[in-house]
Amino acid sequence: NDSEVPLILAKEPEEERMEALRSWILRLCHAVRTIAFMKQSRLSFHEDTSGSKKKLEEGNDAASAKEENIFEKLFDDTGEMLLARACCASLLNILQEIFTHQDDIEEKWARWTPAQQNSGHFLRSFVVEKAIFFCPFSVARDLKKKVRVRLLRFFEDAQAEPTDPLRLVPEMLYHPDVWLRLEALKLSCKLLEDA
Repeated sequence: NDSEVPLILAKEPEEERMEALRSWILRLCHAVRTIAFMKQSRLSFHEDTSGSKKKLEEGNDAASAKEENIFEKLFDDTGEMLLARACCASLLNILQEIFTHQDDIEEKWARWTPAQQNSGHFLRSFVVEKAIFFCPFSVARDLKKKVRVRLLRFFEDAQAEPTDPLRLVPEMLYHPDVWLRLEALKLSCKLLEDA
């Protein structure tokens, strides 16, 4: 259509479009976190240091067994795991694209919003403005209580910890797959590039 509004958002009431978009991004982050750890468990390098002297003596065997388990996780693979990782990597690539610095947009942002930037209403970079908007649980910002409750409702229904792109990065760095950890690291670079 002739409108600049994407067709998928055009169906939403005009006043709810931004909130709907933010909600979709948060759900996308939740999907990545859930799917990534559905077939492969999170790496854990923490070892319980409390215990008796006997436990300490037996520690060598336990430590080597723990090490083996970590390496098993790193090299263990099935078709289902591969499919889950590919799906997560694709979703992470979408997030990376959303937070990619684009010179033409930044140039327009600098030209159209100098008064709002000087007053502190907007930030100097549009990509940072986007990152803050889409990371409501990570970045302290004046979020109306009503909006916050609506954003949290999905996570409460899913019985999951609220997440956003910035919170997703450290969680994904504990995934046993190097490819997914690298994609998460790329996302963090995009999020922090202009910050």
